[in-house]
Amino acid sequence: MVRTLAGRAYEREVGANDLLDIHEAAAALGNLHVYSVYRLIWERRLPVVRQGRNVLIRLKDITRYRQTTPRSPAVKGASIWFRG
Repeated sequence: MVRTLAGRAYEREVGANDLLDIHEAAAALGNLHVYSVYRLIWERRLPVVRQGRNVLIRLKDITRYRQTTPRSPAVKGASIWFRG
């Protein structure tokens, strides 16, 4: 996964059970807005893991969500951050 913070890009390897923060999950879900990810959590469509005050999402849960939820025709292109 590649992520840009403060103008710098960093890359890290993630496995199926690895945890992503909200911003990484938004990118993996196809460049969604962060509030859209919070809405999916609030609607219980995306399970979360809490570590203290941090809200984290398993990559396998994101993969499952993407496979079971059809994309809107209005969304153009695929996610550049995640292939799975």
